[in-house]
Amino acid sequence: MQREAVANFRSLSQEAMARIQRTFDLEDRLNAPAVDRLIQEAADSGPEETLTRERFDAARRQARAKYSSKNKVA
Repeated sequence: MQREAVANFRSLSQEAMARIQRTFDLEDRLNAPAVDRLIQEAADSGPEETLTRERFDAARRQARAKYSSKNKVA
């Protein structure tokens, strides 16, 4: 923290207070109604298609095949 204080032209206590303030500012932004609305919209939108076990297994097989083809030992 001492390096950051020097880089920001602050004392250690000023740097500590600035960090605490940034934490509160971030918390305020994350609790803002706009963020809550965006989170709710994303949650309400749901997936385009329901994820079934068959779709999951097919995606896993496809990913494994792609990985295997890229990492074959010569």
